[in-house]
Amino acid sequence: MAFQTYMKFPQRIDVHTLTEKTSAAGQVVKTYYFSETIKAFMMPGSHERDVGFPYVKDADTYHIHVPKHFNNVITYGSRLLNIRDNSDNVIEAGPLEVLSIMKWSGLSGSIHHLHVTAKVVVEVQ
Repeated sequence: MAFQTYMKFPQRIDVHTLTEKTSAAGQVVKTYYFSETIKAFMMPGSHERDVGFPYVKDADTYHIHVPKHFNNVITYGSRLLNIRDNSDNVIEAGPLEVLSIMKWSGLSGSIHHLHVTAKVVVEVQ
């Protein structure tokens, strides 16, 4: 029984946390640094194509189940990178931005696991 649940978490995900620093010029610089590697179960989500002439952006969305023990690790400011399987093969390199974090309760009423919806970051060119 992994993480006090009967669910299996075969994937590993690197979580990067947002920090803001002030540069010598007084500008706020946002950077992401590695926080922790977590276990998860990733399910395919959806794929959408945003066509705004002349740019075409492809963005995949994933549904990720995470054990409740990582409740404080994943936040809305996190980026998810290098989603890997048990053989250490990269499934999705990322970065993925967190769109929603839902706490799912079990039969006892306490938090059972987290359902995270994440979307591939599409950088503005």
